[in-house]
Amino acid sequence: MKTILIVFSIIACNIAFSQETTTVIEKDSIAVVVDEMAEFPGGRNALVNYLVKEINYPTKAIKKKLEGKVVLKFVVGKDGEVTSVSIVRGMANCPECEKEAIRVVKKMPKWTPAVKNGKFVPSYFILPIEFYL
Repeated sequence: MKTILIVFSIIACNIAFSQETTTVIEKDSIAVVVDEMAEFPGGRNALVNYLVKEINYPTKAIKKKLEGKVVLKFVVGKDGEVTSVSIVRGMANCPECEKEAIRVVKKMPKWTPAVKNGKFVPSYFILPIEFYL
C-alpha cells in the first residue's frame, strides 16, 4: 500500500492585521481587522490533525501523481460557524483536490470566533492545504 503524506501549511492568515492598526476596515459586516483571530477548537495542531484525518487524497490525483496547493478562504461567523468557503487559488489539473479541500472545510466543527473590541465578530480566514505524495 502506498503511503500518502498530506502536508498542511497552516499560516495564520486570518486577514487580521497588527493590533496597532487604528483604522478599522469592514467589508459587508465581516471584520478584516480584529484584536484576536478566529481559532479552530484546540488550536493549530488540532486543525492539522483534523485535516490529516479527514482529507482523502483523490484516487485520480494519486494515479496521475498530482501534487500542489489549494488555498481556501472562508468566513468564521460570530457564532463560530464556517461559511462562504471559496477557492483563492486552485490546484492545477486537480479539480478533485479542490473539491476535497472544500468538502473537509465545510464540515469543520465550530471555531472560536474572532474578537474585536471585546465582542465576537465574523472574520475571514485563509487556509492553504498542500497535497503531496
